[in-house]
Amino acid sequence: MAFTLTDRGGGTGVYASSITASDTFTPATNAMVVCAIAHDGETMTVSGFGVTFTQIATKVGTSSRDLDVYAALIPSPTSGNVVITGSSVSAYAATTEIEGVDSSGTVSAAFPQTPTSAAVYSPSSPYALPSLAAFDSSTNLSLTIGQLSSSGEIVADTGYTEAAYTSASSSVGIFYKASSDTSQRLVASDYFSYRHLVGFAMEIAEAGGGGGGFQVAWARQANQTIKVTL
Repeated sequence: MAFTLTDRGGGTGVYASSITASDTFTPATNAMVVCAIAHDGETMTVSGFGVTFTQIATKVGTSSRDLDVYAALIPSPTSGNVVITGSSVSAYAATTEIEGVDSSGTVSAAFPQTPTSAAVYSPSSPYALPSLAAFDSSTNLSLTIGQLSSSGEIVADTGYTEAAYTSASSSVGIFYKASSDTSQRLVASDYFSYRHLVGFAMEIAEAGGGGGGFQVAWARQANQTIKVTL
């Protein structure tokens, strides 16, 4: 089954009890919604569309913001938002919807291997994240998520496309490739020197066990959805 990724926006908040972390939308049935959150170490809950999201990965930054990844499978879609709740949370988030994910088990099971992660200060660009093991299927999705402190931006590596991006006092981005990549990297628009970088490399399982194609949808481009089959 083909993957379809749709940029669902993001959000920011400072010392807030509730932060809206996406646009308002109705997910496709059994789609996975992924929310990457850079924050100051607060305890939080992520929810939306009638479900509570599962924390898939977390990494403490190097004297900088931490980076968490939350995800949920949406079996019975309703219109809504991804919402972060907690006590005095300062965070910014980027959210993407992924169709074509294996939804036969739990949301955690849709990530066949534990994400690799890194938190570094002043690395060179591109920065190689710790390698993943061989993918369960060559058509599983490669997902790279990164957070960069201070000014500057993370951009898509060669062969990757941006799925969602939020830039405030820092930036957080989600990038993807429609095939297996065990050596994922984070790339700066200019440089990473004297900045704190946190990132994850991930594998997402395809519905039907592989053999599908790939599509990408940009829901907020000129108020229309565009799908391109590669």
